[in-house]
Amino acid sequence: MRIGHAVQWRIFVAERPLPPSGPHEAERALNEVVIDAAATLARLDIAAGTRPESSAAVGLAPGYSPRQRATVERAARLLAACDAALLDDGASISSFEADRRASELRRVRAKAGEALGSAVSWLR
Repeated sequence: MRIGHAVQWRIFVAERPLPPSGPHEAERALNEVVIDAAATLARLDIAAGTRPESSAAVGLAPGYSPRQRATVERAARLLAACDAALLDDGASISSFEADRRASELRRVRAKAGEALGSAVSWLR
């Protein structure tokens, strides 16, 4: 038997999202993933490609520290480099190498995004 249109609401417990990591922790994590990815890519010996064109400097509002500005610039360069490198398989000659290369580049890209976000975040 059809009664009509109705909406049934459910209540779920909401939890706050995790706050972004601090700028120093994000910078350290970025350094570690870059070193790890560089070692992995060097072992695979698949470095190839062209250097992305240098993009304009990231403009930050006054009040950011020199360290935050450096982190933002580095993270932006890494994001651009990873985006350019992910457009092809580099010098990979097997699907394993291509997958491993792409995986390492995505890890670096993700940490660069986190570092960028935490460097400009107002949450300290």
